[in-house]
Amino acid sequence: MYYIEFERLSLAGKKCYVDMYNQLCNMNTKITVEGYDKNTVPKAYIAVFLDHPELFWLNGGYDGEFTERGSHKVAELNVNTWFRDLSILGALKKTLNDTVDKIVAGALRFSTVYERVLYVHDYIVNNTVYDMKAPHRYSAMGVLIDKRAVCAGYSAAFQLVMHRLGIPCCRITGNKASSTATTTSHEWNCIEIGGKFYFVDVTWDDPTVERPSSLDNLTHEYLCLCEKELSRTHRISRERYVPDCTDAGLEYYRARGFYIYSYSFDTFKRIALDQMVEGNRIQVRFSSKNELNEAVYDLIKNRRIFDIFKNTKGVTYNVSESGVVLSVLIK
Repeated sequence: MYYIEFERLSLAGKKCYVDMYNQLCNMNTKITVEGYDKNTVPKAYIAVFLDHPELFWLNGGYDGEFTERGSHKVAELNVNTWFRDLSILGALKKTLNDTVDKIVAGALRFSTVYERVLYVHDYIVNNTVYDMKAPHRYSAMGVLIDKRAVCAGYSAAFQLVMHRLGIPCCRITGNKASSTATTTSHEWNCIEIGGKFYFVDVTWDDPTVERPSSLDNLTHEYLCLCEKELSRTHRISRERYVPDCTDAGLEYYRARGFYIYSYSFDTFKRIALDQMVEGNRIQVRFSSKNELNEAVYDLIKNRRIFDIFKNTKGVTYNVSESGVVLSVLIK
């Protein structure tokens, strides 16, 4: 398995990483590594934490003591956990693994990596409620066992299942593009498919998240985005490594043929009728806010949507926060 943070370490850092990981897998809260300098140790520990969401009891913090006598170097770390009673971790770990196995089995019914990613994305959204008061909201456990979490939990759970499927995946931090905050307030993922990297924000595709929306349904706006599209709503923190995400070919609406570069009524009508075969909601991505606004004016203000759906009782529409995805509910 290709672990993105691991690959960024020096040779010594990789050896330290493996030493730490082996001890942490045994649920040790005090770990000791020898032979590494005091710059290598913290980098290795953070890399382990970021690469391995299955270590759900860790919160990423630690207290450390580093001693050096001549060439003999020893680091002792007391790692911080979310749990006071560690005796329950064995049972929780089994429950978590059983849930992941179930999701993986469902994903493997599909033949392509992209379809498997889509399945996992939809599973997490459909089975999780965004809850800032959930007790394990920052970990994969929050999503996969409690089914309640915040963005850190969503991204950790998605990463965990991606790794089980053999898909490289890391966690990205940042802010809303419109935010004036200087601290990190959001977390999402980056995955590799076919040698190219794509952003995935499962949290923002969940309708239970408190963001403006009049259509309470699963969306796919943040599935396999390039950085150009993501930057409409997200600001990426560069405090740690972020893969280059420049390809837009697997963005959900493009890949499904639900993308309009230049608005035309006939193009929208074709997409709308294709989507209505599966339900009563239409979602279309446009190349720009101007193209979407032109569509809204023509379809809603000029009521041409009723030329497509003549027997409908009415429609409800919503424009996403990015300003380029239009959702229409046919009543």
